[in-house]
Amino acid sequence: MPPRPETKTLRETAHGADQGDASTHNNLGVFYYSKGLYAEAIKEFKTALEIDPENSQIQDNLKAVNRHTGLYDRAVEAYKKAVQMFPEDAEAHYNLANAFRYTGQYDEAVTEYSQALALNSEHPFALNYLGITQKCLGHYDEAITAFRKALEFNPHFADLHNNLGEVYYNKGKINEALIEYKKAISLNPDYAVAYYNLSFVYGDKNMLEEAERSFKRAVDLNPNFGQAAQALLSIERPKSLEEKLAEKAAAKSAPSASSHSVSIPGLPDVSVASSPMAAPAKDLASGGTALKAALDMASTYRNRGLLEDAIREYKRAIDVMPRESSLYRNLGETYLAKGRMDEAFGACQRAVEMGPDSAENL
Repeated sequence: MPPRPETKTLRETAHGADQGDASTHNNLGVFYYSKGLYAEAIKEFKTALEIDPENSQIQDNLKAVNRHTGLYDRAVEAYKKAVQMFPEDAEAHYNLANAFRYTGQYDEAVTEYSQALALNSEHPFALNYLGITQKCLGHYDEAITAFRKALEFNPHFADLHNNLGEVYYNKGKINEALIEYKKAISLNPDYAVAYYNLSFVYGDKNMLEEAERSFKRAVDLNPNFGQAAQALLSIERPKSLEEKLAEKAAAKSAPSASSHSVSIPGLPDVSVASSPMAAPAKDLASGGTALKAALDMASTYRNRGLLEDAIREYKRAIDVMPRESSLYRNLGETYLAKGRMDEAFGACQRAVEMGPDSAENL
């Protein structure tokens, strides 16, 4: 049976997408999810996480698809049976703990990680993930204990030092966090996340040159961190992780939409990643001041979550450059964030029709 036209268009879009951009793969995953193409959605979310493994939004999207398909529910049941059959097997408890953690059942995960460690006190991954799960629960002292214990067995594991640094930062112990982030970087000089975290510690200590230098290194290693540049270089003190979590929780209860994570009606738990506006292939000046004004306004509206206004401005830009594929792509992403799937699909299809080099044909 030949593929549905919409499926063909989505796959053509994926082929022409920026393969190095995590948000692009995330948004393609949302497209696939909306069309019931769950295997493709899972593939895109996993690809996005390979590029940006610390992106909690993309992690949540992957978990949402897994919950929707029942994959991890089935995994939980399978591992429960394994534990019943082999109650003295540390690996069986560890696998069940991972399945609980992936479905957000953190208390149950802690129980199973603890049981795995009772059977194998030196299980390196169980200790690390126990610490991560305790951190998710806000049990920072317990998380510190787990990470320190893990480091006794694996002192050269950079991830453990970074994870311990994050918990110290959450507790406001920035000097201890600084030490752990530096250790992580000394063990892995290309550890982008550790450089990114270190930049906030330097910011808190008002060591602005070091903060900027660490941040630039993080962006060099992972360009996705560049989206947060304005927040880092703000005159205001960088917010702690706890403050950010509190703001995120408040934003979820507020009626206004967030420009960074927009829930799509009808697709619970799956969110569009906000990415920088794709620049037209042709220089802005060639389209005149009308185009530049429309693009500036569209970007501003989109960043503020005023999506209807952004849609209007993208349409104005298309009036000036009707064969510029990137404008249709931006319009499609904004429609997607609004949950207007048919219009998002139409804009996506137009972007494919225009092709990446369409501006050269004007």
